[in-house]
Amino acid sequence: MTSTCFRSTAPWLRRTALALTAALTLAGCSSGGDSGGSSPAPAEPVPLTAFCAEWSAARCAGVQGCCTDATGKYADDDACAAGETALCEATMLPALGNPQFIYDEQAGGDLIARLRRSGDGCREPDGALDTAALLKPALEPGSACDLAGAAALGGNPCKGTICLPASSESTAGTCLVLPAEGELCPDLFCAAGLACTSETDGDRCRPAPPLPAEGSPCDSNTDLCAPGLRCMPTTAALRAYFAGGDYPEEHTCQTLHKNGEQALDPGDCASGLMKITSQASLAATCTACRSHQDCYSVNTDTFDGLVSVDNYSGYCDQGVCHDGLNDVAPGSKSEGAICFDVAECRSLSCDRTPGAYGHCQKANAEALFCTAPFTGGGTDTGGGTALTNASSGSRPEARP
Repeated sequence: MTSTCFRSTAPWLRRTALALTAALTLAGCSSGGDSGGSSPAPAEPVPLTAFCAEWSAARCAGVQGCCTDATGKYADDDACAAGETALCEATMLPALGNPQFIYDEQAGGDLIARLRRSGDGCREPDGALDTAALLKPALEPGSACDLAGAAALGGNPCKGTICLPASSESTAGTCLVLPAEGELCPDLFCAAGLACTSETDGDRCRPAPPLPAEGSPCDSNTDLCAPGLRCMPTTAALRAYFAGGDYPEEHTCQTLHKNGEQALDPGDCASGLMKITSQASLAATCTACRSHQDCYSVNTDTFDGLVSVDNYSGYCDQGVCHDGLNDVAPGSKSEGAICFDVAECRSLSCDRTPGAYGHCQKANAEALFCTAPFTGGGTDTGGGTALTNASSGSRPEARP
């Protein structure tokens, strides 16, 4: 049996987005393992003034306890605390305190707790160690902005808009003020709640028609529904189809199906995975993944009845199958997942060979703790401070 009976998931998984939307999106991070267990409880918030002390304490657990090479360690715990605090204050704190961004205290606490759990057990983190996720845009439209200081932080400093440089030779500019209602929109962008509409005298911003609410009829080809909803076949249409009827034509805007509910497409499942319960009638229900293999392996000779949102390279996280090839968050894949680059793996270890994919391996302590993952920041040519992520750090000189 093949999966040709089901709609291609590509249009559903790769929704068209304006360039502006893409520019405003920060890379997220995924938490938890691939077995469907519960995520760790949120940590206590860490204010920016306490960040380096907390960060160094979490780092030192891994540095002192996980590094086998003496040059990767400090002389003692006190030396480690002093060295890592100084490193954080020199390279991380100026970046996290960039006035173009707002530091998220809760996200900071969660990140440090994640690092501490990893160091305590010399294991892969249960989520990405991504400092860019700690920052949110702080600048209002019309404010002065500088991409040189923002680009290294992996984000856009402007709220609801983008930083537009004064010229192609400059990194300094202004947070774009999007056209208001009735104004021309030559770049197709408009202020929130407005849409660029073609009129006789040019494209102008007009109130955007509301997207269909839950239960409203919708067109399965355009997939336009209010946020949090998806255009899917109605329950009655699904039942009729699985009973031997015609392919469902009646669609409404609905929340994603829960485990155990009928579905026709794995993208319609909150779990991103469905199980064929009857090959004769092609009856299928949404189900949770138990391993990475549930998300990427379909063998037509020994069909296991599972169809994932990504049968080629998908991975399992907290019972949910994710697309493993497109829009992969840094450090989101746990041990055993298919990988194409070490940066995809929480362990910073991928056994990929040229011309083939690999699998995330056990935690690479050398990369996670025995290098200086956030050095190389300092001050860049544009006057801002830079941060590098854990996969691009350089090995330090012998520790004091």
